[in-house]
Amino acid sequence: RENLTNLIPQLEKQLEETKADEAKLSQLEQEVNDCQSELDACTEKASELEKQKERLQKAILEAGGKDWKKQEAKCKKLQVDLDKTEKEIRAAKVSVTTNEKNMTKAEKSKLKSEEQLEESTKALEKHRADLKALEDDALLVMQAYEKVKALEAEKKEELEATEKEFEGLKKDQSSAKCAEVELIGQIDSIDKQLQDIQAKSRHLQSEMSKIEKAAKQDEVEWGDLSEDDNEDSDGEEES
Repeated sequence: RENLTNLIPQLEKQLEETKADEAKLSQLEQEVNDCQSELDACTEKASELEKQKERLQKAILEAGGKDWKKQEAKCKKLQVDLDKTEKEIRAAKVSVTTNEKNMTKAEKSKLKSEEQLEESTKALEKHRADLKALEDDALLVMQAYEKVKALEAEKKEELEATEKEFEGLKKDQSSAKCAEVELIGQIDSIDKQLQDIQAKSRHLQSEMSKIEKAAKQDEVEWGDLSEDDNEDSDGEEES
């Protein structure tokens, strides 16, 4: 975009230079016209002098005698004037030829300048169109940026709300963790008590088994004793 912006003044400068060339061509055309007018004036003057010369020569032939020298002097003066006029005519012709050549060059330069002007105009229009497109793209980017900023602000609010909620959850989690640790401690204590109870229960069951076994043994022994007593009683009765 910066290159296009810098290029536009250069193209506009070329347009101004082309206009200057056109002004120069117009000036050359005016000079040619002036030279042509001067040439026409000189030619007309030479023609008038030629006519005067002819009239004087005729007068000399008609007058003769003492007036001849005067007429001859006038003829010489007229010849000098005629030579001077012819010299001026030749100089004017050279000037016209030179100016015509310059005008031809100027015409070619004008055509070239017109071509350059057309190319420069097209290039200028293209660069202006490119610059306009860049400005439109920049506007779209700016609008998108504003939308992103608005969305960022909205998301920032949502993020802050989420972070706030997260902090609350962290506090709840911390409280729950403390409660969990406390419950685990209570469970460990209950497990220990349960293990103690189970150990006591196993011990009691073992003791009860021993007692039951001893009781059964006592019953067997008591049973044997009872049978012996019965046998003794029967023997005595038979006696």
